[in-house]
Amino acid sequence: MTADAFSPSRLKVPGLLFVFSLVGFILLMAIAIGVVLPAFPSGMGALTPEQMLNFRSVFVLFQAWAIVPVLLGTLGMALLYPTLKQTSASRIAWLGLLCASLTSVLYFVLIALRLTLVSFSEASLNDNSVWQWTSWAFDKPGLILLSITTLFVGISFYRSNLLKRTGLIVAILSIILTFMAIIIGYPPFVFGFLWLAVGIGLLTRK
Repeated sequence: MTADAFSPSRLKVPGLLFVFSLVGFILLMAIAIGVVLPAFPSGMGALTPEQMLNFRSVFVLFQAWAIVPVLLGTLGMALLYPTLKQTSASRIAWLGLLCASLTSVLYFVLIALRLTLVSFSEASLNDNSVWQWTSWAFDKPGLILLSITTLFVGISFYRSNLLKRTGLIVAILSIILTFMAIIIGYPPFVFGFLWLAVGIGLLTRK
């Protein structure tokens, strides 16, 4: 490993991306709480074709924005890989990069499918097979991939000594989140807080 592998200049951009991922999640939640829930208290699945005519712009914005915080976090991992591959965490970092790439691809596909629903014809979105399938994919494979990606990030930081304590905590929490994703599910914005801790650690590391 070269002497400047962990230099602040190489860690700044990934750190900022991890920090801004939480901002992206917060904006997504703001749209959900401030616009979506007041119109559809039981969820956007109750949206009818007639309502879609007036709600289309919000629907498109909400669905498209969902990928922004995820991309910020996965891109942060991708930019860290050149540094981590020079350490003893090389293999774990590679697995993290692979999972991050799969997560990004999955979200692109799911959101692209969601955007085709602006012209659905069923009684409500809940009755549409694309909506049902993408909802399941966001809640199960999507969450599992996010948690495993974050787990590999934590292990990489621990094994490389880049952020040993932060990496250990993130790894432990990610294991818990992986099991929760399989059993009950949860809002993906929780990853924003884990990535925030990673980002702050990268930005403040001396």
